[in-house]
Amino acid sequence: MNAHSNLQILACGAASDLCQAVAQVASGERSASEEIEASIRAADGAASRHAFVRRFDAMARATASAVD
Repeated sequence: MNAHSNLQILACGAASDLCQAVAQVASGERSASEEIEASIRAADGAASRHAFVRRFDAMARATASAVD
C-alpha cells in the first residue's frame, strides 16, 4: 500500500469512532474496560462472525484494565 492510500483509509468514518473513544477514555467520560467490552460484543455479533481468525480478548481486557 502506498502512503496516499493509507491516508485515505485513516480519513474515513471508522477512524473518527476510534478517536472519539480515545478522547472519552482520556477525559474520564468512559473507561477503557467499557470500550473494550463494547468492541468484544461487536466482534461476537453475526456481522463479525467470520472476520477474525484469532482473537485476543483476555489480552485486550488486561490492557484496558491497566489503562483504567
